[in-house]
Amino acid sequence: MNNPKVLIVDDTQTIRTMMAVIVETMGATVVGQANDGIEAEEMFHELKPDLTLLDIEMPNRNGIDTLKSLIKTDPTAKIVMLTANNNTVVAESCIHYGAAGYLQKELSSDIFKNGLEVHLKSA
Repeated sequence: MNNPKVLIVDDTQTIRTMMAVIVETMGATVVGQANDGIEAEEMFHELKPDLTLLDIEMPNRNGIDTLKSLIKTDPTAKIVMLTANNNTVVAESCIHYGAAGYLQKELSSDIFKNGLEVHLKSA
């Protein structure tokens, strides 16, 4: 892990704060936090993160539409989808549209960290 830059996108401030703490304790740098897909897309192009953690369910523009747009403009983007549900159909569609992975926010922090670590190491 070479101090990857991470963009966190979630419409809930407490989730963004929790993710930021986890990411920073894992040796990465949070370069930005976005509240929705529109803000995320602007920040993504401005900040050029190594990894984007992108919530699926958000107001204004959901994560799947944002994922499609980001991958279209940058096919090499490393985007890991975040969700509160465990719908495998949604997970598979995210992977189909170019997501590097899919993590559940409700998992215990250790399980979440283990899943995130894999993506941080390859960012």
